[in-house]
Amino acid sequence: MKLQHIQETLAGLKKQIYKYFYTTERQWQKFTQKINNYENEGIWVFLIACGYALGEQKGLNILTKILTGSEQEQPANHKIWFEAEPIPTRKGNEEKNTHMDLSLGSIAKRFGTQSGIKLDTSNPSWVCFCEAKYNRDISCCVTHDPNRNQLIRVIDNAICFQDNGIYAERVYVTVITPKAYEHRRPLLESKLKEYQGKLSVIVDIERCQLSKRNSDDWLYPEDLAKRARVLSLRRVFFEELINELPDSEVSNQIKELWSNLLKVHGY
Repeated sequence: MKLQHIQETLAGLKKQIYKYFYTTERQWQKFTQKINNYENEGIWVFLIACGYALGEQKGLNILTKILTGSEQEQPANHKIWFEAEPIPTRKGNEEKNTHMDLSLGSIAKRFGTQSGIKLDTSNPSWVCFCEAKYNRDISCCVTHDPNRNQLIRVIDNAICFQDNGIYAERVYVTVITPKAYEHRRPLLESKLKEYQGKLSVIVDIERCQLSKRNSDDWLYPEDLAKRARVLSLRRVFFEELINELPDSEVSNQIKELWSNLLKVHGY
């Protein structure tokens, strides 16, 4: 099974996929036409998201339960968001938009943007942001701050996700990795354990040297400890997501491609 075969199948199912999946046209073209290397997290997240979108509402229910660890009340017009961008938690140009690999929950598109998102306050108030890693570790620092690792940046964005100062009542941050490659990400493994303690989350967020964003329509939380209490940090393996894909022509192709990949690496 070649990646190109799956991409061709997806291209023919685009209209059906888009009923439950959101990304920009640029990203769609990139992942269905231009990428031919399947050893990166981006292509696997994209393929898996399309596979669950083809499962329609049932697919979203299964994906939600896997990523959050429990069943959630589904928002109206629920979609799987790929590479969506919440408003940054830091002001100025020092920290630009964070591209969330995968997002679910009470999410609405920000007016005037292609991939910008905000909290949808008309729906059940929960959100799940996912950070995926294939065979690389998380970055130990961001461009303008050596104290801010990639995972804490995602967590900061998740617990601050809002619409005009209204925050999500339940927040899930889920890290997606291959089970086979655990030893390749020592910093991520360390931080996943450390951040199970909410105090460690608060300490690392507050170590950020960049100024917190505050404006008329976006407010950084005054009580960060209160926001940290609604956080659930989880880890899910690519293998589980692939095994639970709803039956479709695409899911069978994805499973075959993943199986072939593991064989190449001796797993």
